[in-house]
Amino acid sequence: MADHRIRLVRQANGGISLARNRGIAEGDSQAEFLNFLDADDVLEPRAFAVLVEAAEANPARVGVQSLGDFIDENGKPFDTGAFAKLGRSRMDGSSGRMEAWPLDRPSTLATVASASTAFPLGMSILRRREVIEAGCFDPLIRHAEDWDLLMRLCRRGDLHFLNQVLIGYRRHSANSGAKSDIPEWCRRAFWKNYHAPGLSPEHRELFRNIYRARQRNILDVRRNQMSQAMKKGRIFKATAEASRLPFITYRRMRGSPSLGWL
Repeated sequence: MADHRIRLVRQANGGISLARNRGIAEGDSQAEFLNFLDADDVLEPRAFAVLVEAAEANPARVGVQSLGDFIDENGKPFDTGAFAKLGRSRMDGSSGRMEAWPLDRPSTLATVASASTAFPLGMSILRRREVIEAGCFDPLIRHAEDWDLLMRLCRRGDLHFLNQVLIGYRRHSANSGAKSDIPEWCRRAFWKNYHAPGLSPEHRELFRNIYRARQRNILDVRRNQMSQAMKKGRIFKATAEASRLPFITYRRMRGSPSLGWL
């Protein structure tokens, strides 16, 4: 049966950001909320009702973030609870150290910039006005375009956190999040937001502290891997890990992101 609320819009393939921006432009200008659902992810039947109810109860928030769980290529759940656990593991690095963020608090710029756990974006609804005023999606940021938008969005306000699974996140080899260049695009997105024109001194200091906290975590991981390699007698592996430590230490002391390897 045809549904007058659904309209198919076609355009040449120009990437995710251009497609989503076209959807924003073509959508109902009177609509208060936006949802960006990927083709193979599945919302729970009452997801929109629950998300809208939470958004209306928290009018000062720029949107509502919920949780997801894994489904396979056939739509069947697997590793239940693992992805939801990741979504709950929000961190705050604004002090220069990564600290767990309580579940009863909203997602802030600090938590969103510290760890990208609000994906896929279909688990959230965002206020249309806020998305447009934040600049919509950046076509120059591929594969991390959702994180880039959320960082810009959360400069304007917090996301209400809804501790409830409302989407099935389909995992398969073609997921954009599984691509090998994701870390590079995430680095570009963070660099872009750190150097954003008009960024307040407070927000720049926040990004600086988060960058230091992330480098501190990387340093701890590398030291642990070096130690484990030494215990197992893997001298070459231990030496390789040790050789990385001065560069990570330098990045942490510098306190600002770079597009280069250092």
